Amino acid sequence: VLNRYIVTVLIFFVFTNWVSSNSLSSPYKLRRTLHALQQDKAYYIEEIKKNRIQLERLNDPVYLEKVGRENYLMKRDNEDIFIFKQ
Repeated sequence: VLNRYIVTVLIFFVFTNWVSSNSLSSPYKLRRTLHALQQDKAYYIEEIKKNRIQLERLNDPVYLEKVGRENYLMKRDNEDIFIFKQ
């Protein structure tokens, strides 16, 4: 009689820990996932702030010309561009 109870408890323990979706390790995995997602959220919020600032600065024609010249190698009609590679 004692062996049936032990086997039943062992089967229940195995089922709840490895087979079931509500295992004992599930909350820890979910906490790690939540922490990673919160870090991603903070990173993307900072990126959105930086992009908004840059977008507002693009309304300034002087800054727009600077970005075009530095990042996209744009020039005026009467200018030449020299690129030096190291």
